[in-house]
Amino acid sequence: TDEWLNNKDAPTFVLWDEDRIIGVLGVSIPLEGTCWLRLAAVIDGVDIQHAIETLWQTLYIHLQKQHIKSVWILGVHAWLTPHLQYLDFRYVEDVVTLRRNTSELPSTPQSDIAIDIRTLHMEDVPMVADVDRQAFHPPWQMTDDDIYHALRHAAIATVAQVDNKIIGYQISTKSHSIAHLARLAVHPTMQGRKIGAALLDDMIRRFQRRGISTMTVNTQASNTHSQRLYNRYYFERNGYDFPVWRFTFT
Repeated sequence: TDEWLNNKDAPTFVLWDEDRIIGVLGVSIPLEGTCWLRLAAVIDGVDIQHAIETLWQTLYIHLQKQHIKSVWILGVHAWLTPHLQYLDFRYVEDVVTLRRNTSELPSTPQSDIAIDIRTLHMEDVPMVADVDRQAFHPPWQMTDDDIYHALRHAAIATVAQVDNKIIGYQISTKSHSIAHLARLAVHPTMQGRKIGAALLDDMIRRFQRRGISTMTVNTQASNTHSQRLYNRYYFERNGYDFPVWRFTFT
C-alpha cells in the first residue's frame, strides 16, 4: 500500500468529515489505459454507499482527464461488491484459486529446445517486464514497479532463458508452510514449448527441498490453458473464487 500512496501516478482520494477521514479510494498506476481499484475503505458508522459514490465522483473526473479507458477491481472484500453496480461496474469473470497438497510430481517436461533456468535478479526486471506485457493483455499486465515490488517479497524467483535471452519467468512467495505462485509468464512466441511447465516444475522442486509441498495459485476462470498445466501438477480448485468487475469510460 505504501508504494501506491507515495506515487503521484496512482491517485488516492480521502473523504473528510470535519477533522477525521471517513473514507479512502485509490487506484494503481495506469498501464495502457487501464488501472485497478486498489484501495477502498469506509469507517464504521458511515453510509457506505454515499461515501463510495462521493469518492468515486472525484476519482472518475481525475481518471477521465488522464484518458483512462477502464477501471478494474478484484472483489476480495464482500462488503464493497453490492455497491459496485450502482457505480456502473460490470461483472467480467472470476479469478479462481487452485491448491496443491502433495509431494507427487508428473514426469519432467521435455522441450524441443534447451532451456536454462536461473535466479531472477533485479537487473533482469526490464526484460522480465517486457515478457510480461507481451504475455498478458490489459489489465493483467504488470509494470516494472509491480515486478520490483513482487521480487522484493519473493521466496523464489526464476527466469527461463533460451540462447541467453529471457523468455519466461516466475515469482513465488511463502507464508509459513504454504507457497504461492504469484506470477508465471512466457513470451507468446515461445508458448507451447514446455517453458511454463519447466518453470513450474523447477519452482515446485525448489520448495520441496525446503520442506514445502502445499502451494496455491490464482488464474482467470477463462484461462483454461494455464489451468490444464496446473491440473497436471495436481493443483485443484478449492472454491476460493473472486469476482472481477470493470468500469468502462464512454
